[in-house]
Amino acid sequence: MERIEKTVFLSYRRTNVSWALLISRDLTQHGYDVFFDYTGIGSGDFERVIVENITARAHFLILLAPTALERCDDPADLLRREIETALANQRNIVPLMLEGFDFGTPKIAGQLTGTLAALKRYNGLPVPPDYFEAAMERLRSFLNVPLAAVLHPASLPAQRAATEQKAAADTAPAVQQEELMRLGLVAPTITVPREVIFAQLLGLLQASATRLVRLLNEPGSSLVRLLDAVGKKHSET
Repeated sequence: MERIEKTVFLSYRRTNVSWALLISRDLTQHGYDVFFDYTGIGSGDFERVIVENITARAHFLILLAPTALERCDDPADLLRREIETALANQRNIVPLMLEGFDFGTPKIAGQLTGTLAALKRYNGLPVPPDYFEAAMERLRSFLNVPLAAVLHPASLPAQRAATEQKAAADTAPAVQQEELMRLGLVAPTITVPREVIFAQLLGLLQASATRLVRLLNEPGSSLVRLLDAVGKKHSET
């Protein structure tokens, strides 16, 4: 019987570190073991740490903002090498499409060359800022699949590096309100001065009072008839 794994490798550009932190923390809160290079592992440790952690984990999430693939024409680009490793090892690859990323645009289609062309065949998941929690819930359904590919246990140095990166990410400062607003995850806070609020309320009250006086001075108005009827009923009792 194939097993359900909850181990995840998160691949991203440094410009999207806020997204990486938010997604990693959401998955961690739901019981997933997430690796992502938070502090910046050098290219010299790529084989020892990055490759081993990709092959040791069931799921490979690639964060794709509109500029994410721009340097992937370089065979030595680390993001390209991570994607190629995941493809070669048949991980469960889920492209997370951020900030309007679209596989169908000519620019992005032109960046998916060579082995990277296979990436667009995977079901991508848009992560709209207004529906972040709903997108994360759907992502977990993407990860809740039996794994057929073989997992390769990471070496002790690679496991130690994964533990260090997780600790660094866990202790990273919370994403600030300004950054959340830039990503579109929260609406900007608008502060209205108290004097303005009072002035608006006073204006509404004055308008209501003027309208009431006008109605009371109209002999045939519905309000006058209603008050007359109430008065007659009260006098009868």
